[in-house]
Amino acid sequence: MNTKQLLPVILGSDQNAYGIARSFYEAYGVKSVILARRALSATSESHIVHYAVLEERLEEDEVFVATLVRFAENSGDKCRLLIPCSDYYARLAARHAEKLKDHYLFALSDEETLVSLAQKENFYAMCKKYALSYPKTYEFDPKHEEPCLPFDFPVVLKPADSASYWNCSFEGKRKVFFLTDKAQFDDVVRRLKDSDYNENVLVQKFIGGDDSAMRVVNAYIGKTGDLRLFCVGQVLLEEHTPEGIGSYAAIMPTRDEELFALLKPMLTEIGYRGFLNIDVKVDPADGTYQFFELNPRQGRSSFFVTAAGANLARVITEDVLGEAPTTPLFPCEDVLWTNLPKGVIRRYVKNEKLRSAALKAMRRGRVCHQLYYKKDKSIKRTKFYLLNQLNQYRKYRRYFIDKLALGK
Repeated sequence: MNTKQLLPVILGSDQNAYGIARSFYEAYGVKSVILARRALSATSESHIVHYAVLEERLEEDEVFVATLVRFAENSGDKCRLLIPCSDYYARLAARHAEKLKDHYLFALSDEETLVSLAQKENFYAMCKKYALSYPKTYEFDPKHEEPCLPFDFPVVLKPADSASYWNCSFEGKRKVFFLTDKAQFDDVVRRLKDSDYNENVLVQKFIGGDDSAMRVVNAYIGKTGDLRLFCVGQVLLEEHTPEGIGSYAAIMPTRDEELFALLKPMLTEIGYRGFLNIDVKVDPADGTYQFFELNPRQGRSSFFVTAAGANLARVITEDVLGEAPTTPLFPCEDVLWTNLPKGVIRRYVKNEKLRSAALKAMRRGRVCHQLYYKKDKSIKRTKFYLLNQLNQYRKYRRYFIDKLALGK
């Protein structure tokens, strides 16, 4: 392939988008273009991405299709590779695949498969079919039902439909709620009832263990159904801000044959295509894997896969062009991926073994800061990165939740 003809078209402008753009630049030396609702700091002032379209109404069906078709028609004779970086963009691209296929290459499931797996209750039904454990779950409609929890506190409350929840707003909104008593629970339910979120919510029995009990699986299933990537991340620390809680902030790749054996039947039989990531927690009570959710795209932290030895851009490009894979199926290089400064890792990673491994990786220079890229430096971008790192101390001081104490 003539890489000069390759044009990655990224839907979104967040950290996920920057990780994809950086992967393409590292693999092929090409700059990516971004189509998004608005510019975000993760991709601003960058030399490796270009904001081609900023359209506030991009998530509306007609605007979405018209914008993408118009951009394709005006971008010349390029090999345009479309990569959604959010659940909603993935859903839109799948919905309008017939209208886009003459203009873009992409690796996406049909909308029915994508939506089915992205909605948590459907994912849990799939888990049940494949004998995968998941937390005790109670589902209800906060607009029309009075909840009656079948288990005790503490609990975790989350939206059943993440894409719909992303676009709603209400006072005190959090990505996920950790609730320790009925008063807290009733307050959140009241706010949800008065909000513009119109889907169900899930309440789950809290699974003990801190952030280090989490694992994240990033996988890629090719257009012919072959599994081309299975990368497991050992989480060290999550984000703890209201909008970011549950997102990962520090990961080290690991190889997990047991997890692969559990997930392979489902991944190869459900007819899914493209990137996905799955959140898993190891229950300290019995050592079982508890499966939380499947996201129909590469994750916000998925650049750790590139750092682990399987460049994400090569994975998707080789597949859609019909080329044999050159990246490993199980990337597992000894590296720390993080968005955090050393001081935050030293203080807030509670698992002593993992904290020691992370600090050792830093001393050896085996660390990947996703938003800091030596080939994408400028005065403004360096200033953004330094302020971002300083701000992490403030965020963890204010929002850190001791989940070990929560589970007691």
